[in-house]
Amino acid sequence: MWKLTATQRDLAIDLYKQKKLTVILICQSLGISKPTLYAYVRSHEGQDKGRGRQRRPCRSRLVDGCCQKPVGLTANATSSEPL
Repeated sequence: MWKLTATQRDLAIDLYKQKKLTVILICQSLGISKPTLYAYVRSHEGQDKGRGRQRRPCRSRLVDGCCQKPVGLTANATSSEPL
């Protein structure tokens, strides 16, 4: 979830690209952290690969093709066996 409005994000990105103000000054004036500013810039440049976004871990570990199975688990594992 973004911390700023779309207009504020655009302002932050423009200020960053102009390179007239320091990153710290931009962040302090908008009330955001440096990682948040960099996430906005990455997102704007189309380089956001999921970093900086909240992602839930996969809950379907035993479904074929979803995730790699954790070491020690087999498809025949039952709930009574320790993981």
